[in-house]
Amino acid sequence: TLAVSHMGDFALAVILSIGDLAAYIIGKALGRTFHLDREKAQKVGQIVFTSAVIGAGLFITILYS
Repeated sequence: TLAVSHMGDFALAVILSIGDLAAYIIGKALGRTFHLDREKAQKVGQIVFTSAVIGAGLFITILYS
């Protein structure tokens, strides 16, 4: 069970890293488009990415229920 726990930790770290990267890229694009400073662009990117993930989850839930 110890190996499974470490694999779960690794998978979680990978998922979080991918999410952070996606939020960074979205924030960078929005920052350039709307001329936002770096911190604000990163926060907006996180909000947009989180909203997209939640929206996709809700869509799939409603579609298959």
